[in-house]
Amino acid sequence: MYNGHVKYLLDHQKQNVLSEFIRRTGMQLPEFVHLLRGESTSDSRSNKALEVPKCSAAWNNFRYRMRWQHIIRHAVIPSWKPSFKPQPAAPPNHGSAKRALNVIVKQLRKGLDSNRYLILDIELLPLLRNVTCSLFGAVQNGDADLSFYARIIHELSCPHGKLVNDNTVSRG
Repeated sequence: MYNGHVKYLLDHQKQNVLSEFIRRTGMQLPEFVHLLRGESTSDSRSNKALEVPKCSAAWNNFRYRMRWQHIIRHAVIPSWKPSFKPQPAAPPNHGSAKRALNVIVKQLRKGLDSNRYLILDIELLPLLRNVTCSLFGAVQNGDADLSFYARIIHELSCPHGKLVNDNTVSRG
């Protein structure tokens, strides 16, 4: 408890184990994520909860059936630029992140616990190819105090040319 409120913490033990695995194996992020998701040559689905609904009568007439099947089997595959701009260090967070730090940690912990987020030691950044870090920020959620209730934002206040999406090929 901190000032009568719960103080959230990251799972540093999990972070350390995952980071040490990458250090020892030299595995790059895409390969590591495939391993964590349980992807294999026989089942390459990144999200095991998604299935092709073959028994549904509406499925046969679904306009985007082929696209959806591809996403289920192979995930959404972004078109990356040939090389990422080097990022020697993670960018500083937006000033709002300082006031909302406990809320940000709460959301990160929730994502880490559900295996939706991967939190690694920042010292791994120079070892990982084609990784771009984005900054965190927060906006007020209704009238609530930003330090207790906030909506987390990424990239909205990031300078142009420093966004994760700046490394993708525009589709339109």
